[in-house]
Amino acid sequence: MSSFGKDIRQKEFTFEEDVCFINHGAHGAVPKRVQEARKIILDEIDSHPEKWYRHTRKKKWIAARNAIANFVNANPEDLVFIENVTTGVNTILRSIRFRPDDIILYTNQSYPGVQKACQATARFSDHIICFSGLKMPVEKLVMLCNEHGILCMIDGAHAAGQVHLDIESLNADFYTGNLYKWLYTPRGCAILHVKRIHHDLIFPVVTSIGYQMSLTDSFINQGTRDDSAYSVVPESIHFHRKIGGFEKLHEYAECILSKVVPMLTSSWKTDVLVMPEDMKAPCISVVRLPELPGYTLPEDEHILRRLFHQRCKEYNVVSSFVVIDSVFYCRLCVNVYNTLEDYCRLDKAILDLVNTSSKNIKSQL
Repeated sequence: MSSFGKDIRQKEFTFEEDVCFINHGAHGAVPKRVQEARKIILDEIDSHPEKWYRHTRKKKWIAARNAIANFVNANPEDLVFIENVTTGVNTILRSIRFRPDDIILYTNQSYPGVQKACQATARFSDHIICFSGLKMPVEKLVMLCNEHGILCMIDGAHAAGQVHLDIESLNADFYTGNLYKWLYTPRGCAILHVKRIHHDLIFPVVTSIGYQMSLTDSFINQGTRDDSAYSVVPESIHFHRKIGGFEKLHEYAECILSKVVPMLTSSWKTDVLVMPEDMKAPCISVVRLPELPGYTLPEDEHILRRLFHQRCKEYNVVSSFVVIDSVFYCRLCVNVYNTLEDYCRLDKAILDLVNTSSKNIKSQL
């Protein structure tokens, strides 16, 4: 396997040249070998569609489901594939019959798409907060919910591939997580875990030929949908293990972040978002952005966001800017293809923006 940094980026990924991707948590990255495996599946589908949809698809789906079930320690029969966490959340909320006085609880850091879907009752929590990289104490939250008879759903959008998962031991009523963010699958690939006692309650958002079948069959039989991303999950898991798994990924991320965070806070004269050590996501850190003269939050949030993104675009840097408690931060993600130079370029882009006069900035809008 290639060494981490520039070498693995060039040999194992297909990124556009001279673009710094330091926002891995947004859309993930698909290794060449996974892309190639998917192309083989697509060719197989197109060479004999009838054979695929009537016979082969289910076998591939179940094989992939069993592979990811082993990776996250879940009973395969309780696990299904979905497109993303938002689909998972909507699946649960639309399946359960709620009473008019039911409520749903979620944190103010939950993903906006998920917040908008929360219109009924269930106790809801994130696993790793997408904006801040805060790793929630989900084990304690689930235990608390179980003690009080409250349905609990965990949004694990950033968990699979970044942290060890033991869904069986977690014992949440529902767990949904993306695979494409940190487990190197093609985009549009996620899982939904449903505790056995709830199988009869849950059905896909789109009602299709699998209606009233088993949990597995109801989610497989979704028409002529492109399921090729699901079929190559075993190849993605193999890649994750081939690079050294969690141990090597965490080791590399810690090495990069231990240099990048002090560099940026010193350069920007700011600080890092403080959180308990045991609640930090291993591959994400959040650094406060420097203030721009003449702009304040929350009034100028949209303008500031546009300015930060525009300047980074000019420097070919792909990053994420988030507002937490009325303060603008930059979310730093680290994966095996990143280098210290990526974050140095981010530093230059932000400093360039700060050093631009207010007059010149406004003329760009």
